[in-house]
Amino acid sequence: MARESGICSTDILVFRATERCIPEYLCLLTHSDPFIAHAMATTSGVQHPRTSWDGLRRFELHLPPLAEQRKIAAVLGLVQRAIEQQERLIALTGELKRALMHKLFTEGLRGEPQKQTEIGPVPESWDVVPLGNVLRESPKNGLYKHQSLYGTGVLILRINDFSNDGDVVCSAANRVAATCEEIEAYGLIEDDIVFNRVNSLSHLGKTAIVGRIAEPIIFESNMMRVRVDLSKIEPGFLFQLLNSPVCKKQVIGSAKRAVAQSSINQGSLKAFEIPVPPLDEQREIVRTFDAIASKSDIYVVKRDLLSDLFHTLLHQLMTAQIRVHELDLSEIDAVVGEA
Repeated sequence: MARESGICSTDILVFRATERCIPEYLCLLTHSDPFIAHAMATTSGVQHPRTSWDGLRRFELHLPPLAEQRKIAAVLGLVQRAIEQQERLIALTGELKRALMHKLFTEGLRGEPQKQTEIGPVPESWDVVPLGNVLRESPKNGLYKHQSLYGTGVLILRINDFSNDGDVVCSAANRVAATCEEIEAYGLIEDDIVFNRVNSLSHLGKTAIVGRIAEPIIFESNMMRVRVDLSKIEPGFLFQLLNSPVCKKQVIGSAKRAVAQSSINQGSLKAFEIPVPPLDEQREIVRTFDAIASKSDIYVVKRDLLSDLFHTLLHQLMTAQIRVHELDLSEIDAVVGEA
């Protein structure tokens, strides 16, 4: 009896290579565009589309000699490992940021003694005040527009334009028809902060800060716009604070929960208790987070470049547009080495 290392559900098709094909090559083949297109073309079902072996078995593949398969697998494996390395670096940078959030928002940068407050320990020189005290105007809910009005017009920021970790946004993926009065009332400017006010509890309160924008952008109704009083707080400091455990706990505690979603109103947001250090220390803290973000951005760019290289090579090698012996391996090594 064959020794098995595991089992799988009926939703999974298992491929086993014959002596004419090495498993690594077969695995790579199933990630190629022609194979995926064939699999999509042989799906059935509406709610739960699925393919089958009867449909996939008709797929015609390019099968080079075993020695060439091994070389293809080796080249693509090299690029895959470089991508994984960038993913690890991105994850480590995220862990560093989370650790720094805890340290900087409880200990500060000056090594001064701490005092106990309603939100936990903070440096003695810091104030703890309601968020509303550092705003120049009350938070404003965004604009609701019917889906039929989307497609053309002014850029509109939606919650899927930024991640749960907090992003700098300079554009948006959607456009909507809006009047000049609506653009004026709901327009975003640099250093505005947007706060997700309606969502599932795990995504409620996700936040973005507006960077340099090239054209007008408005924001959707399921978020609030926050504008700070620059004489009291740095926008970048509040942005990081809203993404920290200090405020995330208050998001959960203040949320009004319904069956499918939760919400926070302007009053609850303004009541958040936040630590506020002197402005010069705020700026130093912002620079620390900016340095981490810059490093993470470098890793993301490298990962994306390597991913593009992988998919280009995968397509060309699996469709025999190029043979592995025609590749300039020194150029691939150079790209991977830079990563």
